[in-house]
Amino acid sequence: MFACRKMALGRRAVDTRLSAGPRAGHARRARCCAPGFHVALLMVGCAVSFAAAESPQGQGLLQRFDFEETVDGRKVGFYEKLPVHWYVIGRETGIEDTGFTRVPMHHRFVHGVRRHSWGDVAYDATDPFAGDFSLRLTLNGGSVGAFLRVGVIPAIPGSDYSVTAAVRTTSMEHGSARMVACFVDAAGRLIESSVVRSDPVRTGGGWQRVAVRLPGDFEAANWISLRVELNQPASDPDAVLGDRQVIYHQVHGSAWFDDIRVLQLPRLNIATQNPVNVIRAPQRPELTVEVRDFSGRPLMAEVSLIDHRGNGVTAWRQEMGGNPSPRHRWTPDLPRYGWYLVDLVVREVGANRAEQGDLPAVVAQSRASFQWLPAERSVAAAQRRRFQIAAARLPEDQFPLLPPFLEQTSLSSVIVSAWDRATTASNVEVRQSMLAETFARIVGAGGAVSLSLAPIPDVIAANVDIDDPVALLNQPRTRWAPLLRAVVMRHGQTVRRWVLGSVDAANTFYQPDASALTAIARRQMLTMAPSPILVLPWSIQQEPRDDVPTTFGRILDVPASVQPAWLGRYLQGRVGRYDPPAVVHLRSPTATEVSHERRCTDLALRMLAAWQADPAGIAVTQPWVVARPLARQWMPDSRVGVFSTVAHRLAGRRWRGRLDLGEGLACEVFDAIEGGGDGMLAVWNVSAPASRVSQAMYLGADPVAIDLFGNAAPLPASEGRHHFRLEQAPTFIEGIDADLALFRAAFAVEPPFIESKQTAHTHKITLSNPWPQAISGELRITGLDDWLIEPRLQAFSIAAGQTMQAEMTVMFPVSELAGAKKLTARAVFSADLSYDVTLTAPMTLGLRDVDFNAALLLEPNAKTGETDAIVRQTITNKSDQALAIYAFASLAGHPRQERIVPKLLGGQVIVRRFRFAGVGRAGSPTHVRVGLREAAGPAVLNRMLPLQWP
Repeated sequence: MFACRKMALGRRAVDTRLSAGPRAGHARRARCCAPGFHVALLMVGCAVSFAAAESPQGQGLLQRFDFEETVDGRKVGFYEKLPVHWYVIGRETGIEDTGFTRVPMHHRFVHGVRRHSWGDVAYDATDPFAGDFSLRLTLNGGSVGAFLRVGVIPAIPGSDYSVTAAVRTTSMEHGSARMVACFVDAAGRLIESSVVRSDPVRTGGGWQRVAVRLPGDFEAANWISLRVELNQPASDPDAVLGDRQVIYHQVHGSAWFDDIRVLQLPRLNIATQNPVNVIRAPQRPELTVEVRDFSGRPLMAEVSLIDHRGNGVTAWRQEMGGNPSPRHRWTPDLPRYGWYLVDLVVREVGANRAEQGDLPAVVAQSRASFQWLPAERSVAAAQRRRFQIAAARLPEDQFPLLPPFLEQTSLSSVIVSAWDRATTASNVEVRQSMLAETFARIVGAGGAVSLSLAPIPDVIAANVDIDDPVALLNQPRTRWAPLLRAVVMRHGQTVRRWVLGSVDAANTFYQPDASALTAIARRQMLTMAPSPILVLPWSIQQEPRDDVPTTFGRILDVPASVQPAWLGRYLQGRVGRYDPPAVVHLRSPTATEVSHERRCTDLALRMLAAWQADPAGIAVTQPWVVARPLARQWMPDSRVGVFSTVAHRLAGRRWRGRLDLGEGLACEVFDAIEGGGDGMLAVWNVSAPASRVSQAMYLGADPVAIDLFGNAAPLPASEGRHHFRLEQAPTFIEGIDADLALFRAAFAVEPPFIESKQTAHTHKITLSNPWPQAISGELRITGLDDWLIEPRLQAFSIAAGQTMQAEMTVMFPVSELAGAKKLTARAVFSADLSYDVTLTAPMTLGLRDVDFNAALLLEPNAKTGETDAIVRQTITNKSDQALAIYAFASLAGHPRQERIVPKLLGGQVIVRRFRFAGVGRAGSPTHVRVGLREAAGPAVLNRMLPLQWP
């Protein structure tokens, strides 16, 4: 019940392959067709899908075209060429009904689609899906298609429909078949926004099911229009080559359509108490489940909630359908704040059982999502405005949803397009009025708005990329000024930031004369808008250009392929070079590429990495999808809660450094800026084994751990230390003693690398005082008991805000293993309070000039029948001086083995092998010691290789 399904964006049809066994009559194919056929509209973040049960009783079946018409007992297809009510697209019908072409849709099909006037459409009996006939479309140098007469299939506004068909094509390399459906109004006019198309189909000779779904969001719907097509490839209007594209056409080919079914689906709707489906505590999510079915059959609705990890949380059932009330409310008992997928499955009560299991077949299915967030801490408005939602291409009818979305997520900044491609001089004011109303609500709540000049309207975009306003502003002023003036006159006093492009289309970088182009664009904008802040989209993968003024801000686009661990390096020196500093736009992998859980973790880690560069802000592209084509309802993506939660953790805080918790563990330290509250740690497990993820240390008076969705829990304490675990997803620990965390983070050994030579090494211990008053106390080195460390006890006194370094001499035993080490110390001192804390600093023991790798293999000895241990050492001299060294290996119970390397030249790589015969099993040693020692010097390097028996 709770299985989490993989989700994708924008698919309107799901194809189901039919089995192809040996021919056993036409009825064979009918039996192969599954009794329930799923049609899914799946989207990133959440999913909305629908199923139509083609039950034997035919419940919900509105119309069927099997092309088996009979007249007076004879098969029509033996004599007539076309089925009743079907006509060839782009060709005169030859019928005497003079009112036929007065229907706008008929006139459109007959006279308005010339590319379908080639080819042939006819009954065909060669290889039908079922019965004796199918409808064949045959190419003859162009595309070909057939349409159904308007008036055959009635539609009821508010009712959803599914259209399925069996399709077969010959082996075509370029052409493809498809099915198209739409609604038509009472006057016979096409409802443009209702058109749905199946994916292009090439079946290679076998039959395949295709489907489209017509959502009942159109009040004017009166009829359903269908057409089937066999199309040649067409030029891409957005392609770079324009009319110079090379298009390969299919010379010959055929497609067959059969068993076309139109089913009336139950109308399903899932909603919460607000249209953006983000609920903020103290409110609890309340689901409204609506099932409208015009057949009156009894139905059972089953609702399951699934969290971002794919785990089932809770479920609910309610009988519907024949019930006089189609709507029911459910307040689920949720254990935690988070993002939840709602899976609604509707089954027919008393229907035949499914082929597998005892449940009735699915009649319809819908998915939605909602986000439940906790009440958040108060953050200064200027800090909240640093977190932005990029909604540049938001349709006008969805503008009213922006303010409630920002309110519920406690975010306050948005990037919106000033116009769209359909904007003209006659409609520009309508859009600006809608924007002004939206902006007033956002700015009135303390938010900020940035206007993007992309996409450029088609009426002024001739010879200019629609995402390149810089190029547009270099065109004659008369061309673009009227439209831009209408925008600036309405919003110039409200909007300061103007984005010259789309956040994911960094065009300026590629302009050879970018300096001149941006200078002209700046002058033009200064004549239009009062003191505008101009922002250029720029990819993080593009180098800065010195000829483009830094007075242009940047919005740095970070592709999803840039991993969090590397993002800091990409941003280093990039963010602060601009005035104002750059905004970092983080793109995320889709839900089809990685799991929701991984997407949430990835976004949090990338936000943490970006924040270290102190950007002007962090932006994400609209983290929602539209529930239905024309519905003013959003389904939040799983990133919504993460972006809001992490934004409120970072707002008012600055990154100060890292606290060493051990290899493979990460701990970032943040302290508060003015109005930002207290300090914070962000901790997570990068690669450490489970045995090392538990930590214990004193963190402050009342530390609280907060997860990615805002669930908070006080940290347990015992013996003066707080206990916490590090997970792969970051955990935020608030309520900490920030000064103490900074004191811990500053403790270091300089340099941290210790040359593995048997001599005394002098290093420095670093201590810093983050408190506003002087601190004094004692520092005692603990651990590494077999090392010679002088002095182990040091007194210190450090003024406020100052750093102290004290010398330390270390010498390690000759048997010490190379690799990562940890220096631990106990600091007892007085600041605002008395402290007794443990400090740790990482160190590395090794040889700078030698790269040493060793591997151990257990190998059966064919001669002795015993097991031998073979050690393989690879030694590289990284210096430019020759080295004289001994390579050695030792195993308890066996003689020590050495190989002398009298002269290893700079850059040279050698391999040495050691064999220990008959290592045994019972009571045998567990490790082999390997390493190097300098022939005439103090260098020595030790490693341990475990004996791992199969």
